[in-house]
Amino acid sequence: PRKNIISALNSTDTIVEPEITFDQQKKTSIRLLNCKSVEVKDSTFSGLESETGSALAVSYTDIDPSEKGEYELTITNSKFFDCKADMNAGAISIWNAPNAVIRDSQFLNNQAVAGSGGAIFSQCPNDNCSFTITNSHFRGNYGKVAGGALRWKDEEPTINFDSISLEGNQAFFGNNIAGIPARVLPTKKDQDFANDVDEKVVKEENIVSSRLLATTSEVVLENVQSGATVDDDFLFALVDKYGQV
Repeated sequence: PRKNIISALNSTDTIVEPEITFDQQKKTSIRLLNCKSVEVKDSTFSGLESETGSALAVSYTDIDPSEKGEYELTITNSKFFDCKADMNAGAISIWNAPNAVIRDSQFLNNQAVAGSGGAIFSQCPNDNCSFTITNSHFRGNYGKVAGGALRWKDEEPTINFDSISLEGNQAFFGNNIAGIPARVLPTKKDQDFANDVDEKVVKEENIVSSRLLATTSEVVLENVQSGATVDDDFLFALVDKYGQV
C-alpha cells in the first residue's frame, strides 16, 4: 500500500524548508491533519502519485471556531509538476481549511486521472473556510471529471484572476476552474445553443429572458395559466457561476 513520506497530526508548526524536493514517489508526500501554522515555501514536488492529493493533502476536522485564526496553511513560491492522483486532486487536496493561501506558485502537467481537480481540489463542508489564490500559474493540468486546474465545492475560493494565468488545462466540465451548479438557464433551442454546449459555456445572448425568468433557485413561466399549453420549445442548461454547462 502507498504510504506518506511525511505525516503529522495536531502539530503546532509544520514547515517545509526551502530547497526541499520531493519527486518520483508512489505515495502522498505530505499528509497533515489539524495542524496549525503549516508553511510550504520554495519547494518542488514532481512525479508524485497517490490516490488523492499526491503532493500535499491537508485536512481540518472539529476545529473550534474561536481558534480558527490559529490554523493557517501557506504555500509560497513552490512548484508542483507531473503529479498524478488516481481520483481527485492531482497535486493538492485541501479539506475544510480555516485559512489557506497559495501564492507565487506553479502547477504544471498535474492529473486527476479519474476524478476532479487536476492541480487542486478544495472542499469546505462546514462553510467556515478561507482559501485565496494569487500570483500563480496553471498550465497543462488535467481532470477527467471537472476542473482541469481547480475544482472547488461548497465554498468558493478567493481567486485574483488578474494575477493568475490559466493555459492548456483540460477537463470534461470546466477546463480551468469548476465550481458547483449555480443556475438553471433557459436557452434557445437552435444551433447557437448546440455550439454553446460544444464550448461548455452558455453565452448571454443565448439566454431567453422575454418569457422565462431564471434565478439561482427557480424558473418562472409568466402569463401562463395552469393546464395551458406552451407553444415554444425550451432547453434548460445547468451552469456554474462561470457560465459553464
